[in-house]
Amino acid sequence: MARLRAAGITVHEQAGWQTRGNGMSSAYEGFIWHHTATGFSNSNLGVLINGRSDLSGPLCNTCGWADGSVGMISANPANHAGASGGYNTAPLPKTGLFNKYVWGHEIIYPGDQPMTAAQYRTASILAKICTDVFGYSDINRAKGHAETSITGKWDPGYAPGKTVDLNRFRADARSSLLTPVVGEEEDEVSVQAFSYEPKLDEKGNPIPQRFVFVVPTYKAWNTVAKDSWISVKSGWGSIDSVHVWGIKPAGQNDGKNAGYVIDKIFTNVRGDSDTVNLHNVDGMNQWSVEVVSKVPFGITIETR
Repeated sequence: MARLRAAGITVHEQAGWQTRGNGMSSAYEGFIWHHTATGFSNSNLGVLINGRSDLSGPLCNTCGWADGSVGMISANPANHAGASGGYNTAPLPKTGLFNKYVWGHEIIYPGDQPMTAAQYRTASILAKICTDVFGYSDINRAKGHAETSITGKWDPGYAPGKTVDLNRFRADARSSLLTPVVGEEEDEVSVQAFSYEPKLDEKGNPIPQRFVFVVPTYKAWNTVAKDSWISVKSGWGSIDSVHVWGIKPAGQNDGKNAGYVIDKIFTNVRGDSDTVNLHNVDGMNQWSVEVVSKVPFGITIETR
């Protein structure tokens, strides 16, 4: 919720959402966009919480209203996705118990006409936040119900029987937390900030988490982006270790093979962490960051 509010989204907590669920234990690794096939009002909130005569509630984890606000319905698995195995389910599992693996977001609108711009923005941001928080940082784990359903679902839609462009939805979700800041003439700065929870094994030891960011550090052929950097920080304590490395594509600029251009490891990283300065990196377009941490942490990437 804090991440949503930080993005300027109003959150309405429905009583009992923290403990509500369908009885399954969660193993979230993906996100599903739905439409309710109702009007834009919140008159069906009770149905989303309590279910229908043919399907017990809750029927989603979150819902999205026309003004862009979000309703918190259920922290635990909800009955929204049915079985998976549709034409674009991967990399999510094909299973009859799909609900335990995916967070369901019901966008409250008819589906035979477009959702509001505010709903679209919120659904994009929420998908990005969820796929990051679940530890995968892979927006391809955000799907429309049309892609995973084996019963012919077509949501989320924009016209009768027509599904929105889900590849575009994912692309917009991927960049939804990207904040451009314009500085001096022809000096554009992009800042991306991501926050993550620690992953621990059964003994409480931190499990390494690896993230991949496709962030060009050059503006044009043979032109180095200046004053670009990556940092990993935590306000909750020290991070055990951070490993940052990047790959220069084969044949880029100098004709050499692909290879690592930066490979650095930091240990006992504190609030004022070391940063990896990308100032002299030419033609690098993929960064990998591996974090071992017992505390929540954030990754910030700035390219100029």
